[in-house]
Amino acid sequence: MLNADEWSARRLGYRFRDPGLLEAALTHRSASRTNYERLEFLGDSVLNFAIALLAFRTFPEAPEGDLSRFRAALVSSPTLAAIGSELDLGDQLRLGGGELKSGGFRRDSILADSLEAIFGAIYLDGGIEAAREVVHLLLGERLRELPSAETLKDPKTRLQEELQSRGCALPKYALEEVGGEPHEQWFIASCEAAGLALRATGRGSSRRRAEQEAALVSIVSPKPQTTRTRIHGVLNKPGLQIAFVDLPGIHAKQTRAMNRYMNRTAISSLADVDVNLFVVEALRWTDEDERVLDELRQVGLPIVLLINKVDRAHPKERLLPFIQNLAQKADFAEVVPISATRTTTLEKLPEVIAKYLPEQPRIFPQEQVTDSPDHFMAAELIREKLMLRLQEELPYGLVVEIEGIGPSEDEPGKLVVQAVIWVERAGQKAIVIGKGGSLLKEVGRQSRLDLNRHFNQPVHLELWVKVKEGWSDDENAMRKFGYES
Repeated sequence: MLNADEWSARRLGYRFRDPGLLEAALTHRSASRTNYERLEFLGDSVLNFAIALLAFRTFPEAPEGDLSRFRAALVSSPTLAAIGSELDLGDQLRLGGGELKSGGFRRDSILADSLEAIFGAIYLDGGIEAAREVVHLLLGERLRELPSAETLKDPKTRLQEELQSRGCALPKYALEEVGGEPHEQWFIASCEAAGLALRATGRGSSRRRAEQEAALVSIVSPKPQTTRTRIHGVLNKPGLQIAFVDLPGIHAKQTRAMNRYMNRTAISSLADVDVNLFVVEALRWTDEDERVLDELRQVGLPIVLLINKVDRAHPKERLLPFIQNLAQKADFAEVVPISATRTTTLEKLPEVIAKYLPEQPRIFPQEQVTDSPDHFMAAELIREKLMLRLQEELPYGLVVEIEGIGPSEDEPGKLVVQAVIWVERAGQKAIVIGKGGSLLKEVGRQSRLDLNRHFNQPVHLELWVKVKEGWSDDENAMRKFGYES
């Protein structure tokens, strides 16, 4: 193994005049009172300046907002930890006995912090130009390979913009719980997105990461009927746990196997719960609403009728007769007028639902927000990016199959996710790949950022696009992709 001085010269292209600075930058507080924390503070500013200058020169036409996103993507902990792993930085770290036993030399936070400290040490040793050159050497290529600024928005920003586009109130975040050992704490944060009639929770190694995970759970594709399987979201409150089941829509036309599968999944699941929430829009009743209500009547379970958008109902004098008329259509357990954009109308909803739930031990651990496995979450994160990018070009003719998730053999601390995007025709494959591979590359980059956050470690994502003729009308093919009711 290289000594620290040779490692710096070979991997960073910089040889320290004062080796003591490098030694401090590589020393964790568990090993010595003289450690990298002060250098990390300095290096954070050095890194931000160097990246800001590089982005300013690389993208002369980019507005301030885009430049800020480019910088944020590069100075983030997952990015710095990935670089630290590539440099074998963990081999050079000085750690205390406890950190060594717990694998601290692989921990993202330690790798990222030490790398920032090294930037600070180089600045003190050789000046800002020397530090800038090392930063550019390590991150310059990553900057040039970044996708468009639009796709770099973090989940909280994307959720906020989605809510604003709908004219909804901004999301509210709260810290719900903190646990774990002092050196390995975990945080649970909640995100209340009233405009989506949703309250989600997320878990992370910091409050910020927990909030990002909660926002990620809240994000939905703006395209209707994109849910294909049962998805469980878990709400935990003192003395109460509610498992919400998000079902596919019920299709009037069942011309393809996928439509029939989605209908079977939705209808068969109606009887697998304790209470059904039936959401309709104020002053609006459709044939689809009537079909759903028919199915709910046959199940015979309590139905809570939620009449949404009551704040937008005009003229107001029509609202009460509308509610009274709906109340006659079935023996509803409750009729609750709500406005998904106004939190106050939703605060009592968990109490309403709780009336119809049995008393029993918790089904899910308190920190769990969904029972969907990692393979499913990874596939859905990638599919979401495709749906958002393609919009009407390729509405429903694609599926994402995760072929493997596992540790990288070449890069310790990094996770490898291998995914195949299946389409139905050769022409669709060209659309997904895009000109010169641009669209696929952008989808891959954006997906990787969300996967980094979801798995809380650097992810190497491998994407392929393949054709399976007419897969959405082939029940055997659908079973292969996991669509089994």
